[in-house]
Amino acid sequence: MPVRLPLPFAASVLCIAPRGRALGLAAVLLATACGQDDCEEPLTVCDIGSADCREHVFVQTACARGHEGRTVPTVYSITRDEFEALLRGGPEPTAEEQRVDAQLAAALRMLDLLPPGEGSSNEAAIQAYARNVLAFYSREDASVTIVETNLGSVDDETAVFILSHEFVHAQQDVDVGLQDFFDAHVSSSDSNTAIRSVTEGEAVLFSNVAMARQEGASITAGAFAEYYAATQQGLRDAAAGVGSDGVEAGYTDLSSSFPYPFGGELVTNRWLAEGTGAVLELYDDPPVSTAAILRTLAGHDPANVVDLPPLSATTPPEGWSIVAEDTLGAWILYVVALRSGFSEDSANALVEDWAGDHLLVAGGAAEAEVALAWSLRFGSDASAERFGEIGSVAPPEGVRSVVQNGHDVTLVMATDADTLALWETAFETATVASDDSFRTATRRAAPSLPRPVDDPRVPRRWIAQP
Repeated sequence: MPVRLPLPFAASVLCIAPRGRALGLAAVLLATACGQDDCEEPLTVCDIGSADCREHVFVQTACARGHEGRTVPTVYSITRDEFEALLRGGPEPTAEEQRVDAQLAAALRMLDLLPPGEGSSNEAAIQAYARNVLAFYSREDASVTIVETNLGSVDDETAVFILSHEFVHAQQDVDVGLQDFFDAHVSSSDSNTAIRSVTEGEAVLFSNVAMARQEGASITAGAFAEYYAATQQGLRDAAAGVGSDGVEAGYTDLSSSFPYPFGGELVTNRWLAEGTGAVLELYDDPPVSTAAILRTLAGHDPANVVDLPPLSATTPPEGWSIVAEDTLGAWILYVVALRSGFSEDSANALVEDWAGDHLLVAGGAAEAEVALAWSLRFGSDASAERFGEIGSVAPPEGVRSVVQNGHDVTLVMATDADTLALWETAFETATVASDDSFRTATRRAAPSLPRPVDDPRVPRRWIAQP
């Protein structure tokens, strides 16, 4: 079994938002407040180290959402070192778990989703969280934890904004039941990112609405639009290579950051058009893929189904086994396409026509024995042909072959030519008819790549305009 990060959080934390912009909010848009007497009072910036301040921020956040509960979560504070220790908690990995972890890292490197030399998928994830997480909400004990080292010496207004973001998650847990929500809808890394886009998108929205309850604050739909455009472009730039912090953006950075700018816009657009009730309706019928979110934001039919291309390895070579199975999704397809030399327009067109994908990672007895097959299904032969052109680009590591069959393209990759030849016949794919009928994906009880935790990546500054 692959190593999994021991992360019990249903959190939220730092975003790729540009600093210094916040979101004002017109009083007319504050009709979602719960109507109690304390909702008639404005939000006052305060020191979140004070219990009275935390209660005030919680109530103001509840007023912004129309949440009726008044149980303020316990708030803890830890250092980055303590957070890393928490991430590394649990028993020491076995030799087999360490081997699988190294093999998953090799697979991600071959797909250009980890930088050269990164030997542990878990360590890469831990370092990404340790760098970026400002705070998180825990589903296990309904508490909020501030990572004080990462929060740094921010001003009180920023600290209140971050705390409000986490309080949105606490209120979601009461209103919706976050664990049940995730259990009902998450079956892959891609669906996890999509489902987190609902919870994090709502937290980005209503933490800004809460901040806009300050006297003199104002907001416009245009301010939201500018904010999301800027943060989305920042993430697209990171997808093409290096992030704003100068560190090459890896799989965890890219997957865990997606829900904030893209999910934020998805939820905000729903709120602006139809109000808070429509936001809560998203929990009954959420997007199940990043493709559905990206299509919706582009003004297209979300096509909220996923079709998994048939892919198996029923007779693996002796000494080998499947160590991971997953669906990476349209957002990761976009990343791989950009890093393989496709233009942004071409990558966006592939996202629009993505119908499903299926990844298998195989590992041998030694860490260096790694192979993978990634089969992608598109809505047309033309898109499949276009993505098949990746075969003319040398991978960042290892070797690969590319086969198109109707709507499907299958990449088989391995660490060397002999292993590639061994696995080209071991990975089995079904013949695909060139039509537009796709089946809805069902949950698979299979190992997946280490999945991003619902980490807190709220912007360091709210979008306010006094």
